[in-house]
Amino acid sequence: MLSAFDDDLAKAESVLQSIGDGDVTLVLDLARIRLDLRGDGRPGEDETLAAIVSHLSGATPPERPASLEVKFDAGDAPWFAGYSHALMALCDFLLAHDFEGSFDAASHLFFPRSMAPAAPALARPAPRDGIASGLPDSTALADMIALIHTVDWPVVEPERMRGARAHLKAMIGLSRKSWALILAETGDDREWIPNPRQTHVAIGARVRQDQIDAWMAALDEAEAILDGRLLVPHWRFTRGIDLKAFFESPRTFDLVMFLTGSGAVPYLTDGPVSSHERWTKITRAFEDNFFGYALWFN
Repeated sequence: MLSAFDDDLAKAESVLQSIGDGDVTLVLDLARIRLDLRGDGRPGEDETLAAIVSHLSGATPPERPASLEVKFDAGDAPWFAGYSHALMALCDFLLAHDFEGSFDAASHLFFPRSMAPAAPALARPAPRDGIASGLPDSTALADMIALIHTVDWPVVEPERMRGARAHLKAMIGLSRKSWALILAETGDDREWIPNPRQTHVAIGARVRQDQIDAWMAALDEAEAILDGRLLVPHWRFTRGIDLKAFFESPRTFDLVMFLTGSGAVPYLTDGPVSSHERWTKITRAFEDNFFGYALWFN
């Protein structure tokens, strides 16, 4: 499934890249596009793209407009292409490793119809009169512990780790291209990603120039980290982690050992480390919601 999804993303990215920067538009009504998120074959009103955007924007209660037209243009094409690369990077990271143990231990948390050997037994609630009767949501906690414990993934396709890094670098380049085109726009017509003179059609938000400047700085910082010119800090060490080496020379990925220190040791090196102070300065423009803006800005 992941391989098929990865192939489909590559096809979509190829089409998006072919659009160029000409005068091209595509109007879509997000209220008419439904995703069967529950997998019951009956996507409801709360499963339209419009309802999902409204929910993610923080509306309380989420509004469900009867119509929500977005006029996607040339500036949005590299935005979509960048997201294709982000998802392909995720696919490559997972497919580079053998994560069968984690899937067997926790797939029922995410996939109700999982056919993993232990899934039917694990999916059943704990008996209310048993030892766990006094522990709130004890099965979910146990399953999350099992998931973390089983993230000890051998590398089976190392070239995919190198591909994941290439996708992340492509995403950064496409984000820069997208914003260059968006900033050059002069109209204001049902915008998805607005420049400071425009308004987001769905949530009525505007973007400030200082936020765009901060985003460009974040892209520069992220690119330097992916290239190994800046190192990632680790709480335990004065030296930093070379993320380029992490992708280019992958080893078994053990989450617990990486976070506690020994798993990070092979990637430690001397050099300038990306600092908390630097990221605080960059993210200040986003009013304590950097990750929300990052999902929007790509």
